[in-house]
Amino acid sequence: MRKLFATLLSLFLITALCSCNSTKDESNVETTKPIETTTTVQSSELSEAALREKYPEYFEMDHFKGIEVYVWKMGENSYRCGALPGTNRNKTYEEILALVENSVSVDEMKMIMQYSDVPQEDYFIIPCVQPISSYYYEIDDALREEINQLF
Repeated sequence: MRKLFATLLSLFLITALCSCNSTKDESNVETTKPIETTTTVQSSELSEAALREKYPEYFEMDHFKGIEVYVWKMGENSYRCGALPGTNRNKTYEEILALVENSVSVDEMKMIMQYSDVPQEDYFIIPCVQPISSYYYEIDDALREEINQLF
């Protein structure tokens, strides 16, 4: 029974990883389009100083090849984000999973993007599946559009 459970869990995690990485291959280049406009985000919870203190890694990130903002669903109309420096390769399962440790809300990520020194055109929004989320969804054109509308 344990072997069956372990096998099913492994298959789920591999599927989740493949779904996340598939959005970055060259056949889906349109899914990683840059953000075209800057929006002002209002939040009484976190100021710029508080965000810089709480998430310094997002303000000190190398942006030579852009910054990839990964967005995953935690439930209906509930999203979390994490960011990694852009590279010429797909991110590993471990890199995507590690984003959970310092994940932020969409509003917080928009504020980070607004306050950082990184030009807005250097941010790329990438939908992904995070194994910690028990909410099932597939990455398709409708989800890509839904997530792009958030930013």
